[in-house]
Amino acid sequence: MIEKVRPLLNTDEKIEIKTGLEFWFTPPEAKKMAPPYKQFLLTWSAIFPLSVLIPWLLSPLFSALPFFSTPLIKPLITSLFIVALMTFVIMPRYARLVAKWLYR
Repeated sequence: MIEKVRPLLNTDEKIEIKTGLEFWFTPPEAKKMAPPYKQFLLTWSAIFPLSVLIPWLLSPLFSALPFFSTPLIKPLITSLFIVALMTFVIMPRYARLVAKWLYR
């Protein structure tokens, strides 16, 4: 398909394959990636507290509305909150906070 579109392009395309974590671990001013073990430690240290805290905070909701306590709905809602918090709130700030260690 790229070959079919190539005549329509003004310049050559630049193809980058990413793992999906680059937006957390690659500073915009540099192309240097954080080492994988540091990415692991940082992600784990953020997810572990959330995996304890979020179910505890949602437990009143699960108790008040029995539908939310069904076997698939409860983990679905819990993971939804964890992933949303990780993506939009915690990791952008957390990665900036520990950037000196992360990119050293």
